[in-house]
Amino acid sequence: MSKVKIIIVTQTYPPRTGGMQSVMQGLAKKLSEFYQVIVLPDHLVPKKEKSKNSALEIKTFPLPKFLRNFYKKIYIKKVIRKDTLLICDSWKSVFAIPINIKNKIIVLAHGQEYLDPRKIEKINLALSRASILISNSSFTKNLAKNVLNGSKLKHIVIPPTYFMDKSPARFKKTKNIIPNLLTLTRIDIRKGITQTMEALSILKKQKKIKEFIWHIAGSGPELDNLKKLSHLLDLKKEIKFNGWVNDFEKNKLFKKSDIFVMPSYKYKRSIEGFGIVYVEAAKYGIPSICGKDSGASDFVKNNVSGWVVDPLDLNALKKVLIDAINFPSKSREKGKVSKNKYINNFNGHIAFQLFLDTIKKINR
Repeated sequence: MSKVKIIIVTQTYPPRTGGMQSVMQGLAKKLSEFYQVIVLPDHLVPKKEKSKNSALEIKTFPLPKFLRNFYKKIYIKKVIRKDTLLICDSWKSVFAIPINIKNKIIVLAHGQEYLDPRKIEKINLALSRASILISNSSFTKNLAKNVLNGSKLKHIVIPPTYFMDKSPARFKKTKNIIPNLLTLTRIDIRKGITQTMEALSILKKQKKIKEFIWHIAGSGPELDNLKKLSHLLDLKKEIKFNGWVNDFEKNKLFKKSDIFVMPSYKYKRSIEGFGIVYVEAAKYGIPSICGKDSGASDFVKNNVSGWVVDPLDLNALKKVLIDAINFPSKSREKGKVSKNKYINNFNGHIAFQLFLDTIKKINR
């Protein structure tokens, strides 16, 4: 193992749930196979997580927000060495690094942290200290580029699939007579679930689609509203709300699903910077319906490996749902393309190797 120590400064980490949390945990675990890694998240982490890996140390800062960066700075000063590399989950975490430290800093970009025009000056100040900026998608790279004021900072794209297996999922696919749709996410407004419900309700009344079952897994602020809406739209028979699911239950849902549905859109200052769950679906040979204003379009190509649609365009969304549900053989073909794309371009081995190569280059 290399002697170089890596400090990961992050606001997001399990046990809090979400795509970014999974990405940061996966990156930390993979890096600990090669380096001594210290993770500095904002909140408490279970003891079992801390003791699993001697090369991975987790130091938590469950303090009021205004105190976290102050105590992170004290800790970083205490443990940092000349050859230590710092990795920040976003530009915001750069402010937890003491100003007099000149070590190399990698900053990750996820998307929505670049949507607030009031923070442009602060973003540029933070990134003036970065050695490189790594965006999770071309979409996010463009968002960041628009606020970087002509900065010459090196800026690349690496898909955040570091923690995903090299090989696709091995399983016996359930052969469904009735198409099974799946949405697996944090349930909030911008996921396009409301719009999909409305489109399906209309198509059902007009008898333009076959029977279907739609599993919606996850928790979040919109869950109760969606449950009520499913009754109002006469979809209570078709829609099954699974709530939050663990990894075992998640895999079971993927194995029996035919189409992944999450046509996200930009809502206020929130967007889908990449959408790791689309890649997870592809591992199982499942094509996705995603939104056009998101980083998912790096992975999902319209009418090739899935469908890219504006969920706020009801007619366009209805056409996509008819195509996905009524023509299962075409959907399976898109699923095969999606799976091959995962194997050849987006698997965890490829993404992590790109990350390792980046570390080696900036440490020269």
